[in-house]
Amino acid sequence: MKKKDIIIIICIAMIIPLLIAIGITIPIMEKINNSSPWIGFWGSYIGSIFGGMVTLYVLNRTIDANRENVENTLLLEKHKESNHNREFFCESICESALTLSTDMYELATMIVLGKNVDNNIVKKVTISYSMLYYKLKCELENVEYKHIDQMIAAINEMKTEFDNILIAKSYNDKESIAWDAIMLNFTNKYNELNKAIEQFYIENKKLIPPL
Repeated sequence: MKKKDIIIIICIAMIIPLLIAIGITIPIMEKINNSSPWIGFWGSYIGSIFGGMVTLYVLNRTIDANRENVENTLLLEKHKESNHNREFFCESICESALTLSTDMYELATMIVLGKNVDNNIVKKVTISYSMLYYKLKCELENVEYKHIDQMIAAINEMKTEFDNILIAKSYNDKESIAWDAIMLNFTNKYNELNKAIEQFYIENKKLIPPL
């Protein structure tokens, strides 16, 4: 119970005897003998009324306090769930993006070095890219997240350079291909994507308030 409520109850308890004492001095009450049972009746009656009022007041305040506690608890749980979902989304996006960039870089290096590359692995990377792109695209208009458009742009640019390497791989005259220039462009996009991942993670982590 709050301090304000306690003060109100004490004031009511002090006023009740005063009202009874004043009531006794009313002319109509003076005609009644002080020893009359009416004194006890009215004292008990008035005391019961005020006692009931105090009880109802305390009960009402208790109900309001309980309701407020329940609402605060529900709001806190909602915030916890929202923060958990946002944190999970950020971590899953960053993990998927890092895995994608690493896989692409390893495949690109193998191709440039002239090693055989399993087409199933290339398909797996393409699927991973499509899934990550779709996740980001779905949240593009969500104001809760920042730097999604930068992430999409960085992923698309790296995927474009990766596709260029795959196209170059299919050429018959591989000696005429400027692999150094192709790999340099790819490496630059790889580094840009990693920076975008780091920025995405840091900025969105700031938006998750501590509980």
